[in-house]
Amino acid sequence: MAGMIEQNMTQPVEGAPEQGAAITPEAIQENIKMPPKLQNAYDRVVLAGMKIMFSEKTNQMVMKQMQGQGPVSERLGMGIAGLMATLFKESNKTIPPAVIIPAGVYLLAQAADFLKKTQIETVDDKTIGDAMQIFVEVTIKMFGGDSDKVYEILNGFSNQNVKG
Repeated sequence: MAGMIEQNMTQPVEGAPEQGAAITPEAIQENIKMPPKLQNAYDRVVLAGMKIMFSEKTNQMVMKQMQGQGPVSERLGMGIAGLMATLFKESNKTIPPAVIIPAGVYLLAQAADFLKKTQIETVDDKTIGDAMQIFVEVTIKMFGGDSDKVYEILNGFSNQNVKG
């Protein structure tokens, strides 16, 4: 499992908007390119995540998590990582690993957008970017991966892109 998530992280983060673009749920969704065979799983994970974040039953629990201690980026990143772990557990571990990070990134953008619009927290693109980094690192570690190894791979790619 960890290897599969790490393997998927060797490519540029799917769903990350182009540099200079505002980080919005729409921009994230526009940039997520799921293979057709994973699209249904992705859609179901996003729907389940949205249901947990915004349903009357569970919204209070989510809001309590967001009003905890620490920087909003940390609470957001850790909260979405926890949400993805819950969804994975509730699916009896059937969510394809390649769906976890893209779905989580989209759900994080949705949560940040909600916080922004309701003015519960001050959220800017840097905060969202920091939260995404925390989410990815925590998620990789939760599934037994090594985030340092992923960053080494990603740095290798960015160095190749600069040279080539």
